[in-house]
Amino acid sequence: FPSHDRPGGLLWATYMGGSGNEDFSDAVIDAQQNIWIAGTTGTSTGMTTTGAYQTTLGGGGDAWLVKFSSTGTLMYATYFGGSGTDEFKGINLEADGDLNLVGSTTSTSFPLVFAGVHKTVFNGLSDVILIHFSNNGVPEWGTYYGGTLNDYSYDVVSDLGGNIFVIGNTFSDTGLSTPNGYKTLND
Repeated sequence: FPSHDRPGGLLWATYMGGSGNEDFSDAVIDAQQNIWIAGTTGTSTGMTTTGAYQTTLGGGGDAWLVKFSSTGTLMYATYFGGSGTDEFKGINLEADGDLNLVGSTTSTSFPLVFAGVHKTVFNGLSDVILIHFSNNGVPEWGTYYGGTLNDYSYDVVSDLGGNIFVIGNTFSDTGLSTPNGYKTLND
């Protein structure tokens, strides 16, 4: 990360991973200058910190949330996934410091999908996932979003009103647009 005192100067760098495949896809910096990173891991040991929400790999690969201090100290890392393949591709920092993470899953029993959220049932080949974390890394709720085919999300943003906007792509023909949407069928 460049410094204002030394433009372009490397402040720190680190490896993060194990024997499986790892991928960091997106990152945000919070008010305390901590770096939150969204990713995916297939490594079954050594990838979480003490007190993490999920300390064991759920399936073939799990979504992964990692937090570093501004000086490069690992502060928090957790798996997040079910029995299938799960991935985080995008991360958003809300005004209050809470986090929204998006990606995709093939897990039919994804964590924190419960009554009251948008969609509680997996019904495609791959569904979008949206997970809301508190500003200390505790997941609070999650939802599926998708049709009968493959659906993916790559980014997420939120506004000051608390609305969350998920960006991605779909191969599903129906069931994803609102009645007054710009286009209600996927050609």
